[in-house]
Order: sequence, then C-alpha cells, then structure tokens
Amino acid sequence: MYDWESHYLRFEHARSVEPADDEFRAPDAVLEAIARPSAENLAWLTGALGDEKRKWFVAALLQGAVPELLCEPMLDAGINEVNPSLNRGFIEPCKETFGPRRVNEYLLDAVAKGDDLRKAGAVNALY
Repeated sequence: MYDWESHYLRFEHARSVEPADDEFRAPDAVLEAIARPSAENLAWLTGALGDEKRKWFVAALLQGAVPELLCEPMLDAGINEVNPSLNRGFIEPCKETFGPRRVNEYLLDAVAKGDDLRKAGAVNALY
C-alpha cells in the first residue's frame, strides 16, 4: 500500500505555510498510484473522501483525472459537502473526466432516491 498518510501530512503542511496557493502538484509516484489504485489504496482514498480534512487532499490529487473506481466516491463527497461553494472541488474533476451527462445522471439519481440530506446535497452539487 502507498503511504498516503505521509503525503497527506505534507499537503496539510504546505497548505498551512502557503494557504493562498491553490495549486497542488502531487509527485509522479502518487499520480501513478492513483491511476490504477490497488484495493488497499482505493480503500484509503475512499475512506479519506469521507474524512472532513483528508477529503481535500484527495480532491487536490484528482484534479487532473479521476480513476473510474473513484468517480462515485468523489461525487458522494461533493454531495456530502455542506458548503455549496466548495462542492465543486469534487464535482468538477468528475465532470472533466467522465462528462457532464454521467455526473448529472448520478446527481439526479441521488435527488430521486436519497434521504433529505442527500437530496439537498445533490441539488447543491447540480448548481
């Protein structure tokens, strides 16, 4: 398994030193580990998307392209983001990788089938 936690800690440190710098460049080894994640790597990344702090690290990593296996967890992170101004960090990379139709279909399905909180988050993400 890749040492995601140490890269997350470097990411957090860089954000605390230069918070105005929105540009995050992951090392090539990290990008390679994301392109075809092992089951262990996928588990860490998916779990991190459910964590209030680590989700921003994963979103920054996936700005270039979202692997197929992380599409739905990324969209769910966008749905679960309570600040509608910030959910774009999860939704836009998915739109760029998979196209607006697939993303919109997923979000509309969440509106149709989700509980009230999920519906509200999906509507915010559709905006």
